[in-house]
Amino acid sequence: MLKTKTNLDYWLTERYALFQDSKETMNKFEIHHIEWSIQELKIDLLQSTYPRFDKLISNTPDKTHYSKGVQVIAWDKEIISPNAD
Repeated sequence: MLKTKTNLDYWLTERYALFQDSKETMNKFEIHHIEWSIQELKIDLLQSTYPRFDKLISNTPDKTHYSKGVQVIAWDKEIISPNAD
């Protein structure tokens, strides 16, 4: 477990919105959760099988985190945009 988090670690992991990509829409929910327990890891090879974001990450990331997860409470679904086919 990462014992001391930097400001960047907090900014990357303590987000209070959840985004959902469905076939019809991109949705946003407000969320609440306890602080993530995170670990740093090294990635030698990154393979993405999420075609919508193929161009978003093209190289090995500069910073990575791993967590087993946390329980989340979500509310206020907001449709951000319709998905184009």
